[in-house]
Amino acid sequence: MLFRSKGAAIAECQRGLAFMDDLAENSGGISVRLRGYENPSAAAVRISAAIRNLYVIGYRSPEDGRPEQWHRIQVKVNLPKAKVHARSGYQLP
Repeated sequence: MLFRSKGAAIAECQRGLAFMDDLAENSGGISVRLRGYENPSAAAVRISAAIRNLYVIGYRSPEDGRPEQWHRIQVKVNLPKAKVHARSGYQLP
């Protein structure tokens, strides 16, 4: 369907896909794209593995944190073949 679209529609679609990629990266998620001819099985396996291996770690920042400041965080795992999807930081509301 994308190949039938006009230039403006293609650019809008590309901006939307880039937005979803950024959203996934900034929130610790994953983004999976399928081309029109691809079998969705590989994507389903990747999504299933991400859900199956999901751990949620919570953190509460100190009350004296500055709202305008970006707080960098880093998550490390000491397991072979482990993949970590995590935010690179946060900003207090």
